[in-house]
Amino acid sequence: MSSPQVAAIAAVGVATAVFLLRRLLQVKPFIPSLKMSVHLHRIFFGAGELFNSVEGLGRITFDEADDNGMCQFYVMGARCISVLKAEHIRTVVLASNFRQRVPLFDEYVDAIVGTKSLVQVMGHEWKLHRKLISRAFGWQNLASMAPAMGSIAHEFASHLLATQTKSKFDVFPMLKLATLDIIGTNCNPVSHSNPQTMPSAAAHNEDASGGVTPQSFADNLLTFLFAGYDTTSIALAYTLHLLAAHPQVQDKVVAEIQAVLGADTAPTCDTVSRLTFCAAVVTESVRLFPPVLVTMRSLEADLHVGGHHGNWGADAAAFRPERHLDEIHGKDKAFRMMAFSAGPRNCVGMRFAMMEAVIVLAVVLRRCRFSLPTDAPPVRPVVAGLVQKPEHGIWLHVQPRESAPAL
Repeated sequence: MSSPQVAAIAAVGVATAVFLLRRLLQVKPFIPSLKMSVHLHRIFFGAGELFNSVEGLGRITFDEADDNGMCQFYVMGARCISVLKAEHIRTVVLASNFRQRVPLFDEYVDAIVGTKSLVQVMGHEWKLHRKLISRAFGWQNLASMAPAMGSIAHEFASHLLATQTKSKFDVFPMLKLATLDIIGTNCNPVSHSNPQTMPSAAAHNEDASGGVTPQSFADNLLTFLFAGYDTTSIALAYTLHLLAAHPQVQDKVVAEIQAVLGADTAPTCDTVSRLTFCAAVVTESVRLFPPVLVTMRSLEADLHVGGHHGNWGADAAAFRPERHLDEIHGKDKAFRMMAFSAGPRNCVGMRFAMMEAVIVLAVVLRRCRFSLPTDAPPVRPVVAGLVQKPEHGIWLHVQPRESAPAL
């Protein structure tokens, strides 16, 4: 192809892009009274950075939101509204008038967890799956899982103290192996990087014949593996980073752990329920660094959303676990933070995830003291499929803890 031909093709391409860009910028808001995101032009220039980074998503939602916490924008022609306020989120997630599928997004999720997982099915099929799966996360079953969680957490702490005290290390991949061990069987991935596991959810369910197909069973196993391994390791990694950055909070957590557990080395469901500040630390961590960044709904009928409410106040960006103890009786608490979603389709394994995180912290923090290396790379969350992850890892120093601080 000659140079003039290349130049002509390039000129046509530029002209087409300019034409489409002008048309895009002339698009009127589909809700006239609602603010339109000014970042729409980046559908052509920098769209990857905008939609694939946590900072980019923040610019679309937080930076562009009006005083009511909302803004509107288009994604591949689909009309989207971002909602941030707790009472608005409550209205949306409790609404029943949303479509069976979310365009574009569901095809992507299907490829990861399948079409018959709990997060994808609707109507009667969802009710059946939810009922069966909820039984696995009842308190009696959770209580039986606590000893294994504690044992793996002790193994994780021993591995850290035996191999990582000489220099800084990235705790994130190690936590991924430890949380995989918790939901797996007959493996030791804390010390080995090639575990062979099946999720513990694969245990036979006598009621599974009631309309649950082999495909739905397999898809839900994949969902539990993703949810129990990926999201929990992300939450724990950021929690340890925040505790290393706030040593006074770390000492307060350890003091509570020592006061509640005493000489016991194995946390139980009962002791976990009394580790209220430790749970608040985990909650504050997933508020600041939610493993799953967005919750989507596709409405099939009009829904009225309005009013004003500030979710977290002027110190929203600060790490302050006490806020979850002070505001525990707020009616919209469940909707201020969507790490586990909310409403009827909230995370079915929320209690399992919180118990796992608190037990791991209770065991590990009694034995290990974490601090931040002065030369650690910055913590930068980036979009990684359905979740976010720290782009450069979570780098820490660890030393054995000689004694627990007093309350």
